[in-house]
Amino acid sequence: MDGVSNFGIAGIITLLIFFIMIGLVLYLVFYLVMKRSGVKEEVSALRMEVRVLQEEVERNRREVENMKRR
Repeated sequence: MDGVSNFGIAGIITLLIFFIMIGLVLYLVFYLVMKRSGVKEEVSALRMEVRVLQEEVERNRREVENMKRR
């Protein structure tokens, strides 16, 4: 019985290490793919475009409010 419980603990630790290693490898692969494909730059550019469009919408909204007040 003692051998079975020791194997169980060792097995759990081994599985944890195995899953952690797989997770690290997948993270590294996705990181390298995203870095190479330029996804980060595209996302950054899209965020900038969204910010510009939000400012434009806000400016237009203020202009409409000013027109209504006149």
